[in-house]
Amino acid sequence: MTRQIYVQAQADHIESLFKAAPVSAIEELVWNALDADAREVRIDVITNALGAVEGVRISDDGTGIDVLKAESTFGSLGGSWKRQGAANANRRLHGRFGCGRFKAFALGERVEWRTTMRIGDELMSYVISGESSRPGVFEIEAAEKPGPGTGTEVFVSGVRATCDSLLSAEETVQALASKFALYLKAYPDVRIHFNGLPVTPVVVQRAVTGYRLTLES
Repeated sequence: MTRQIYVQAQADHIESLFKAAPVSAIEELVWNALDADAREVRIDVITNALGAVEGVRISDDGTGIDVLKAESTFGSLGGSWKRQGAANANRRLHGRFGCGRFKAFALGERVEWRTTMRIGDELMSYVISGESSRPGVFEIEAAEKPGPGTGTEVFVSGVRATCDSLLSAEETVQALASKFALYLKAYPDVRIHFNGLPVTPVVVQRAVTGYRLTLES
């Protein structure tokens, strides 16, 4: 059974979030994965036989999207569960304003969140989808079979021409490394890959110096 979620915001305000640069949109989706306690995040740019970008996929092994709270997660703009004192298992949270999911539409016209969460001892899988032609409307449907483990895959289709900039893998990796370097240094067990290439602090790191500090208390 499919049900719809309506965002409580004006369409023009939602559409303004669709104008982000492709790398910025990917950055927000990666932050969402990390905030869901993911340790492995993979970004893949899918091309056709002519080498043009046909789709973008961001997958993670996090805790998944809490579909039981989908109304508040996807149905509001300007608020986020991350602002209400919630925290994941081990790491500090990044997002607080509930805008990241809308930036996915800067990549393409249709976005699907294929997510698996754990409820008690069972795994439950759902597909949440939206289209840029219907800003602020999301559909949620239970998957026929649960996934093998928790996590979320964001798949973007109907990609925009600006996504061609992602074909320069080295430049994209460097741009992502500049955004996540400090986070990856703080949490070395986290891995981010772009088209199979590791996103590491080393890409943008010039020097490391250690300092010993003495605190009175």
